[in-house]
Amino acid sequence: MKKLIILFIVFITLNSCTNDSQENQLDLLEGTWAETEFLENNSLSQSLQYNFSLYNTFIVSIVIIDNITTEIIGYRYRALGTYDTSGDILTLRKLEIYNHDDPSDFYSNINDLELSNDTDKEVITFSIDEDQKVLTFTYAPCGPAENCISTQSFQRID
Repeated sequence: MKKLIILFIVFITLNSCTNDSQENQLDLLEGTWAETEFLENNSLSQSLQYNFSLYNTFIVSIVIIDNITTEIIGYRYRALGTYDTSGDILTLRKLEIYNHDDPSDFYSNINDLELSNDTDKEVITFSIDEDQKVLTFTYAPCGPAENCISTQSFQRID
């Protein structure tokens, strides 16, 4: 009986440590992260932004930013979904995906994005630097005929 009680205490202790670790990961991820590139003589930027909430939901957007006013002037993509972490593994489930489908314009108003019938699931290895200012995604290797990236880094903006 004494051994069972000790095993139970050890199990509870280990389980609570795992939950604390996962909560820490969620705390570190919370906020907005962006990878930004300049366009058109540096007057505009295109920014891939992930916004993670503590409630395991996220929004990912590709936005066009006016570099003078720093305001978002349009959208090229937006997806809403849920996420989970397990150690350094991040699972993203995109439940609603909206696309910019007008070839005559570079971007759309958020309300003009078209809802896709697709959903998507990604499993990514992630890390956050010591200063909690850089989020890095490391993707699984892809085949020789595929065009893909191995890592992607995002700066904390919020």
